[in-house]
Amino acid sequence: MLVSNILTPNREYKDSVFVDLHSKDEILREDAVMDIYNALHDKKITHKEQIKFIKLENVFFHKVRNDVSFTVNGKVLILLEQQSTINENMPYRCLEYSVAIIGSQMNRRDKFLPRPMKILNPEFCVIYNGDVSYPARKEQRLSDLFEEKTDDPKLELIVTVININHPDNKEFLDSCPLLKGYKKLVDKVKLYKRLYGDKGYIMAIEACIREGIEIQDYLKRKTEEIRDMFSLEYNYDDELDAYRYAGMQQGIQRGSYDNKIETAKRLLGMGLSVHDIMKATTLTEKEIKRL
Repeated sequence: MLVSNILTPNREYKDSVFVDLHSKDEILREDAVMDIYNALHDKKITHKEQIKFIKLENVFFHKVRNDVSFTVNGKVLILLEQQSTINENMPYRCLEYSVAIIGSQMNRRDKFLPRPMKILNPEFCVIYNGDVSYPARKEQRLSDLFEEKTDDPKLELIVTVININHPDNKEFLDSCPLLKGYKKLVDKVKLYKRLYGDKGYIMAIEACIREGIEIQDYLKRKTEEIRDMFSLEYNYDDELDAYRYAGMQQGIQRGSYDNKIETAKRLLGMGLSVHDIMKATTLTEKEIKRL
């Protein structure tokens, strides 16, 4: 029997270690995002007061939310995401994010006034830290998603994807020590999780502290919290994989059912009896008579 609606995860979004380090932790977050900003721009920023963090508190899969959002000098809006799986739909997702965030920062009545509005200039960056091979740096464009391609798209949005596992990004990673420390932690967690299961989270954190990685003080301060965040992240990934598999199976079943319907229609047109069509397609009498 087909399930009539696609199952969706019903868990509230919990901040990841990346989000905590880059937008929640009061001690390190400014340094963490400043390093990334300066690594991406020729014009550097030096004062932490130039950075203002923005967070849309919403429920994952129900409302718009992104990993890290901050403004620089009240003019530039940076939307930063971390992914272990490449998502080619990020330009569309960033379009949603930017509209929501810019809208939350302005007087909604201004758009009806004749004078031009002043809006934040958005930039979009994805930090990719997955196991699948990917270029060192690649641009994803909203226009790549258009059904009809054009050389002159009237709406465009560009997301820069940076693969921090790629050797060509060593200089970039060296200029972002907190991000580099985060990568070392994630690599260690992946290894220890495979070797030791759930015990691997705390063992990986302790190993990184012993090795003195760039975020060792952060790990000492938040050992238990970080362990719990990693546990939620990995368990949620498993849940999401199960959701994707369920959706795929439902799609296969739906496709099979649709094929049966089309076959039944053709057989009806050929004058076969309902009884014979039932045997040929396994559809019920009621389903066939509705055609």
